[in-house]
Amino acid sequence: MDCVRKFLTSEADLVYHGLLKKGLHGELNGKESLVGRKIGADPLRDMIVRGNPIATSAAIVKRSIFERIGGFDEDPKLAAVEDFDAWLKMAEQGCIFSYLPKKLGCYWLGNDNISARSRLDRHSRLFEKHLLLIDAKYHPLAFAHFSYALGSIAAAEGQQDLANEYFRKIRVGTAPVRWIFSRVKMSRRRAVN
Repeated sequence: MDCVRKFLTSEADLVYHGLLKKGLHGELNGKESLVGRKIGADPLRDMIVRGNPIATSAAIVKRSIFERIGGFDEDPKLAAVEDFDAWLKMAEQGCIFSYLPKKLGCYWLGNDNISARSRLDRHSRLFEKHLLLIDAKYHPLAFAHFSYALGSIAAAEGQQDLANEYFRKIRVGTAPVRWIFSRVKMSRRRAVN
């Protein structure tokens, strides 16, 4: 616990650590898999581009910061993404994130939790909300990465036409890697059909 205490007394507004992914029979596929990663120097840009790196059960937030952002949004349309919403709000306000590079818990992956159910509506709501809140300099990048994430979710849920609509919104000049990946996903689906 001393390793956590020194991070808590630092300038960080949020301290978080890694979690070991666990499935029904222990580690996934017989190998160790981690939930969580260190955020880059620009937390907002990092989370827009790479998604949510912080599991709620692995995060400690200063009470004053949590109160300042209004806590977790209890909108049912944000169920299972209210934590990511909070982290984005904190990043938008310039909060300091500190990663403790230790696995201090486990993350259970089952098929009957809320995170495994339809995610498209929740993520759409989350992205729409934050696209309006973030600094305009991030809009093109955020739009491209959010479109890729929503397209990937729609494809995973078997809604390929909708997935392709999202993928077509990505511009090569804004996010070339996402553009390439989206075209690969679109061409794979055409080949299967």
